[in-house]
Amino acid sequence: MAEMNQTVYKIIFPEKLDSVNSKVYMKQYLEELEEIPEEASVIGDLEKTKLLSSSGLRLILTMAKRRKAFRLINADPEVYRLLDMTGLTNMMSVERQILKIDPIEGEPFARGSNGQVYAIEKDIIVKMFSEKTTEDEIHEEWKNAKIAVMLGVPSALCYSMVTDGTRLGIMFERMETAGLASLVYEDYENFDSYAKQFAELFQEMHSIHDTKHEFHKVKDDLLEIIDHADYLSKEDIEKMRAFLDAVPERDSIVHGDFHPNNIGAVFGELILLDMAEIGYGNPVFDFIASYYDLILSGETIGKEHPEITKKYFGLSVEELKKLWDILVESYFPGITAEKKQFFNETINWMLGFKLLIFPVLHPNHPKEKHEAWLSLARERFIDHYDEVMSRITEIDKMIEDSLMEKDG
Repeated sequence: MAEMNQTVYKIIFPEKLDSVNSKVYMKQYLEELEEIPEEASVIGDLEKTKLLSSSGLRLILTMAKRRKAFRLINADPEVYRLLDMTGLTNMMSVERQILKIDPIEGEPFARGSNGQVYAIEKDIIVKMFSEKTTEDEIHEEWKNAKIAVMLGVPSALCYSMVTDGTRLGIMFERMETAGLASLVYEDYENFDSYAKQFAELFQEMHSIHDTKHEFHKVKDDLLEIIDHADYLSKEDIEKMRAFLDAVPERDSIVHGDFHPNNIGAVFGELILLDMAEIGYGNPVFDFIASYYDLILSGETIGKEHPEITKKYFGLSVEELKKLWDILVESYFPGITAEKKQFFNETINWMLGFKLLIFPVLHPNHPKEKHEAWLSLARERFIDHYDEVMSRITEIDKMIEDSLMEKDG
């Protein structure tokens, strides 16, 4: 029987799929597939399955041919070996059974918006997710982390999904340090050097292309979010859609949440953490997201409560602003003061676009905070809409020239 979670349907396979029962299950499952909307994702859950005969393999193959979005989860080691040996792991996504670990004791050495990071072995860390993070979101981050490594994105090696009996997590290689602030405060006189490495990582990531489109398309994700912004006027929605349409198509890797807390280090090299929002698209979307973290958060929350900004990012409001300045100057070598002001002003206005969808991204925040975001959004994006639209091509050209110079 299929279990439904919005647009994801789960079919739970029995303990045995052999020549005795496969014909019956084939009929049952194919009938269920007919009832499931074509646009929905279908998951085959193998958690209970211990025996899989050639008839069972044929059943799975038939289901995969009927649905392109079909994938398997919770395959135990022996079942996974059989699927791999027959080549089915090359035809569809097959995820191994979640590894069980002992309950984690002690304090995390890093915290994020959706979980905490713990050291559990000499060379292993585990990110345990908060209850608000769904299993599908964790699977997505795990998959993204593996794709990132394969594409050459400087990022942490990802091993497996785990559970301690109460929470789900992902196991990664252990880093020398988590968070840029840890590196900076161990060697503060070299702040500028670390900031330049931060900028180089940003630019290197944008120089990598997702030509096969294995990640989500950033524009598509944003369009889907806009569809849920029922608090906005029709005119505002039309302007947001027109803005997205005007941003040139690109297949650069876009992290979506590039800030000091999402940076680690291995063998002295900076690497990316947190692949929850990674996708492909125009790097301008990364500049918009990072401007919020490094500049606007300091001008809003940090203005009245600088200790909150320092606690979350590990750096002060002034240090975050300096980090942004060096990021821009390093990304665009030789940029003039006038051009830098033009770029910063435009990204500041573009940021209003993202603020317009913050109530969808953060539905649990109080209404007063939503209203504050929307007020800031209108001051930036809506009030300067014509200027933003007239500058998109020039901002894109600046980014393109910078990346071409790096590649050249």
